[in-house]
Amino acid sequence: NGLAVVTLATGARRNYEAVRLFTLAPNARYVAMLGYAPTEIKGKGATLRVVELATGTEMSFQDVGEYRWSDEGSLLAMTITTGTTTANGVQLYDPASGRVRALEHSSSGYRVLTFRKGSSDLVFFRSVAPAGTETPGESVIAWRSLAKTPTRVVLDSTNAALGKTIDVVDQTVPRWSLDGQRVVISTRPRPAKADSAAKPGATTDSASTVQIWHTADVQLFPAQQSRLAADAKRGLPAVWHLSTGTLTRVGVDPVDTPTLLEGWRHAVEKPAAKYAWGTMFGRRYHDVIVTDLATGQRTTALEKVRYSYESGDGRFLLWFDGKDFWS
Repeated sequence: NGLAVVTLATGARRNYEAVRLFTLAPNARYVAMLGYAPTEIKGKGATLRVVELATGTEMSFQDVGEYRWSDEGSLLAMTITTGTTTANGVQLYDPASGRVRALEHSSSGYRVLTFRKGSSDLVFFRSVAPAGTETPGESVIAWRSLAKTPTRVVLDSTNAALGKTIDVVDQTVPRWSLDGQRVVISTRPRPAKADSAAKPGATTDSASTVQIWHTADVQLFPAQQSRLAADAKRGLPAVWHLSTGTLTRVGVDPVDTPTLLEGWRHAVEKPAAKYAWGTMFGRRYHDVIVTDLATGQRTTALEKVRYSYESGDGRFLLWFDGKDFWS
């Protein structure tokens, strides 16, 4: 694919070849064009060209994996992905001044750049393991006020909020609070390490392929199998408080789909495990557990309701108990 830039006043046209993605800067003065990554080096980024629309002046960067424009100052953040464990990082380009800053560099991989709306606050993931490896787990790095006085905050395994039992996972895009004081990420309990030492007398028999169907199963056996892999990848949302470095985790089971309400004062989860009989026969009941995101306190607000809904401002609940609606 290619890209053409047309000056509407004169009809003049400039053509650019090999453009896979393009994005206009919020101030509409520049366009960023990402090319195609080479196929011979797995994981290597592509060439990114930044063109000033009025003059055609061009600046290019190599090995770019992804990029994002900020709303404030039209700064361009980009991940540098070399396809190796050297020279990876995150760079920041200001096309107005021509300044390029290296925000991060290491052997890890960087991804999911996310600017806060209307600001120059940036958050992204850095892999715990070197780039190209399959080891799960991410660190989260937030840069605040990149257009003015930048400050850096990190959430990684050295943070007491994660400890040695919780991993950050990149199942969802990080989300900023409106005031820039909090970031929502996804977490998952760290899997226990398997005991590699063989025990005396242990056998190496393969697992049985017999399927045992039971009348108490909420889901039929094929449905259980199809959801097994998806459920294993689910994460629980957690609110990262940047000023204190603390983490408020929401929920205990990803299947209960914990949800943050508008304003991020509370979150709700809707466990239904103890109402399995009704779920099997189309009369699904659930409880509603509310988490105070400032303190982390969980409270069972409702029990055995058919339907429940949260108000748009995140302050009220509406529910149906099978007979009446309540607020």
